Amino acid sequence: MNVISEGKTKRILKGDNPHEIIIETKDDLTGGDAAKKETIPGISKHKTTQTVNVFKLLQKEGVETSFIEQVSPEKFRCAA
Repeated sequence: MNVISEGKTKRILKGDNPHEIIIETKDDLTGGDAAKKETIPGISKHKTTQTVNVFKLLQKEGVETSFIEQVSPEKFRCAA
């Protein structure tokens, strides 16, 4: 998959479908507008789980989101 964009804590990748993207969470934490940065191996799994759970809760309550599914411990698929 090709990287579309990369930020401090996530990468946006092209999905298999032209109308979908994959969001990959990095093992990086930042604070103070990136004044502080730390890499913690494995933290991406926890951050991804938290994000996916928020999307699922919103969808359960009838809020439309772009979230489609979690595809790995560090990645989830969204509509583009």
